[in-house]
Amino acid sequence: MNGIPIRDIHLPDLPGWWPIAPGWWLVLMLLVMLALVVPWLRKKIQHRSLQQLANLEFNHIQTEYEQHQNKARLVQDLSILLRRTGMSYGSRQQAAALIGNDWTNHLDALTDKPFFAPKFGQLLSTGQYQRQPEFDAKALLQCCQQWLQALPRNKVTHQGDVS
Repeated sequence: MNGIPIRDIHLPDLPGWWPIAPGWWLVLMLLVMLALVVPWLRKKIQHRSLQQLANLEFNHIQTEYEQHQNKARLVQDLSILLRRTGMSYGSRQQAAALIGNDWTNHLDALTDKPFFAPKFGQLLSTGQYQRQPEFDAKALLQCCQQWLQALPRNKVTHQGDVS
């Protein structure tokens, strides 16, 4: 037995890192899919929540008005809601600085329809500073609700840019 040349045991080489196992390919594809889907989903949820929040706030204002019947407070609350919503859809710096007819024209420009300018533009601009403004509250509420529903699907970030 001593005369037989027996070689020592050799273990096979360790597997290299390439090609990777099928499970890792699946993990990589899922990561790529998540990287593509998450921003799109986040944008969609953000838009939906903005619209839902504006509608919830509008419903709250409408319910409060039915209880207190104070037209000056109604105009003030609606004006605040419209300004906040307008700043969320447009350029914050641009919308915050607008007053008077420029502001109501900006609101109308967000929907490409004249909701406020012909009838309620002056009221929304100055009505909150009057002690007892005279107007049709039901028509104003309906106009604001229609405006909220007519807002574009995509948020307008700057003049003409859509996100």
